[in-house]
Amino acid sequence: MSLSQKSRTAIYEALSHLGTDPDAVEEFLSHFPSRDLDEPVTKEFHRAETATLRAEMADSAAQLRTDLAESAAQLRTDMAESAAQLRTEMAEGAAQLRTEMAGLRTELRGEMSELRAEMHVGFADIRTEMHQGFQRMTLSLAALMVSMTGVMVAAVTIAR
Repeated sequence: MSLSQKSRTAIYEALSHLGTDPDAVEEFLSHFPSRDLDEPVTKEFHRAETATLRAEMADSAAQLRTDLAESAAQLRTDMAESAAQLRTEMAEGAAQLRTEMAGLRTELRGEMSELRAEMHVGFADIRTEMHQGFQRMTLSLAALMVSMTGVMVAAVTIAR
């Protein structure tokens, strides 16, 4: 039950005349509601409101659990899709790398064959030059031997 403003004023004035502390009187009057909306809460009302709040909290918790479960499921799905996509991209990258490596291997083998052919030609040229040099040297030695023989025959003939 609430006090009217007239009753509150009468109580305030009566207690203030007794010489009590005005703050104490205000504190005392604060325990009595000044409007019907300020009535004290009954235990039944408090229990009903608490039950309502608990029901709302339970609903919110259930909704939160549902939302979390849905988010977790979506996250698992997204992660599985991302993993599958990553595996596919890695397989494609590996295949592309194998193709490039095969191309490089073929190119290297071709260049090695060309180098081998060039080396065979170069070695053949060197062998030819060496053979020609040996032939010239052999001819020069033969000519030298014929000349020496001629000189020795002339020396023996002169010495006789």
